[in-house]
Order: sequence, then structure tokens, then C-alpha cells
Amino acid sequence: LRGWVGNDVGDIDLHLYSDAAFAGCQDTQKSTSGMYLGLRGSHTSFPVAAYSKKQRCVSTSTTEAEMVAAATAMKSIGLPALVLMERLRDAHKTQSPVLWSRLDNQAMIEIIRTGRNLTMRHLSRTHGVNVAWLHECCTKPDVTVRYVQSSMMVADMYTKPITDGSKWKIMLRQNNVVS
Repeated sequence: LRGWVGNDVGDIDLHLYSDAAFAGCQDTQKSTSGMYLGLRGSHTSFPVAAYSKKQRCVSTSTTEAEMVAAATAMKSIGLPALVLMERLRDAHKTQSPVLWSRLDNQAMIEIIRTGRNLTMRHLSRTHGVNVAWLHECCTKPDVTVRYVQSSMMVADMYTKPITDGSKWKIMLRQNNVVS
């Protein structure tokens, strides 16, 4: 680990993907969050964490469900991993890491950037807090939010069943699950 950290960790960043399946549960109409965190660099692609979780509150739109997924991913795996990488790089005096938050919903990205959305004035308190918190987190210099096409959304496999075999193989490669 010491040789690896000293030489190559400088170009490795964290890539956090979050996605949601809106109203995925037929019984409760609650959405499902999917999250994936990987280490990526010029010669590195390593999965760190991934999971799927039913959301605890009902969302009334895809964008709201995506917001809950993004906040959960950031709180549970994104920021803790960023702190760990910062400590690792501090110890070896390399540049600060970046947490790249990848989202496939451009409306959600705009909400995070501005900290509000006038078309969603109906938000519950829980969802409103998520918007404010994500805006605060993502305006820090070590967190960058970027759009990713839905076909490249690595967290997709954690939100809904995949029945197409060729799409499943693509998702396994995107998640770096190889034999």
C-alpha cells in the first residue's frame, strides 16, 4: 500500500453515482435509491461501495426521488470516502482529492447548483432540507457535480431489474465486475 499511495494516488479521484427509480415499490409507491462509489484514475477503476435502498419518504416526481438518492449517497458513502482520501493524501503530501458526483437528471443538477427550484415549491420539509444540504455540500471546492448520460449511469443496476442480457453485461463492466 505504501508504494501505491506514494506514487499513484495523486491522480485517483472518487466517483459517486446516484440514481432513483421513481415509485418503484408498487405497494407503497416509494422510490428506490441506487448508489455506486468507485476510485478512478488514469490507470485505475476500483469499486468501493454500492447499494440499493428503498426511500423512506414518498416522492411526487422523478426529480424529488433523484434528490433523495443524491443526498443519501452523499451522506452515506460520498463524504465519508472523501474524508478518508483527504487523510490519505495529507499523509503522503499529494494533491487534494475530488469527489465527482454523477447525476443523469439535469433538473436535479440545476437545483443543487442554485439551492432551490421555483417549480417545486410544494416540497416537504424533508425534501427541502435535502436541497439545501446538497447545495451546501456541492459548492465546496472538493465536490463537483456533473451530468452523465443515462446509458452511462453506473447506479442504474441498483434501482430496477435489468432483463436485457446485453444491458446487464454493459452494467457489470461499468461497475467493474469482471471475471
